[in-house]
Amino acid sequence: MRDTLENLYFGNITPNDQIVKSGTALKKAMEQSAECEEKLKELILQMKVEISAIKSGKVTEYPDGGQPQEKTTGRIPA
Repeated sequence: MRDTLENLYFGNITPNDQIVKSGTALKKAMEQSAECEEKLKELILQMKVEISAIKSGKVTEYPDGGQPQEKTTGRIPA
């Protein structure tokens, strides 16, 4: 018991650690979630690079082929 408390205190283990048997639905869901998280991180990084290029004026066309629009003030024209 003392070893467990020491491990928790020093951060060697966390209360959320759990053993999941391979091949179970939970294990598959956890793996799929981790893969999706990595893909999402890559897409976000790519989008930040594209947005930065558009804002800096280095790119005059969006990746989908569209053109940047003028900023609107949010007012309805009279």
